[in-house]
Amino acid sequence: MATKVEQNKTAQVQQSELTELSILFPDSRMTISGRDIVVRELRFAEQLRWQATLNDIARSFDEMNVHNINFFEEGLTVLGNHADKLLDIVAFCCDQPRDWIESLPASQGEELLITWWTVNNSFFVRRLLRQNIMKKISQTAVGNQQLGGGEFSQSLSEPVIQENP
Repeated sequence: MATKVEQNKTAQVQQSELTELSILFPDSRMTISGRDIVVRELRFAEQLRWQATLNDIARSFDEMNVHNINFFEEGLTVLGNHADKLLDIVAFCCDQPRDWIESLPASQGEELLITWWTVNNSFFVRRLLRQNIMKKISQTAVGNQQLGGGEFSQSLSEPVIQENP
């Protein structure tokens, strides 16, 4: 009986470790058009290299005001507007040639894109959340200045200096 309880606890610990690893490294394995591939999350340095394109895509999400995104409607439209650069990023993330990705049937291409989004969407979510938080802080600061609060500086990057009269 004790052995069975220990085995269950060991299995639970292993499952918990797998869940934690999938959060830290959400890479996804899949088979597309007969190829076994791994769709990787962009690592920090890779995000920096692709930052201009990623920021353009994130800006498009923000401009559409798609914070509660329905991926199949608005999301694919936003990504499609950046198809040329996005195909390079997806090819990089799955270590496949771009021409192979371009040759995929529509259903398999969509499956690959959705997997890429699932693995990499945290970049966009973090960026949009950060932007919205900064907008709210800025609006609060402006509102307090207009009410005569005056304790906020004009720029969020400037230090707040209060003098005692």
